Amino acid sequence: MHLSTIVHDLEAIRAAGNAAGAELVLASFIWPVKDGMVLHPIRHRSILEYLNQGHAPFRYRELERLAAFENRVFAKYARA
Repeated sequence: MHLSTIVHDLEAIRAAGNAAGAELVLASFIWPVKDGMVLHPIRHRSILEYLNQGHAPFRYRELERLAAFENRVFAKYARA
């Protein structure tokens, strides 16, 4: 997940925006994954490849938890 790199990058973006008179606004990160999710092998091929090949050997349950954790980190960063 490289959250330390992501938070460092967010801080650099925030600082550059502040210098230009802008404000950083953070949004939730959404992954198209849920524990027990079943996808159509043809219609959802790109999602299946993204999840099953790009994030192997993680299970959907683990990916869902990772996304939730990342969003908690983003919420904490936004509050700070």
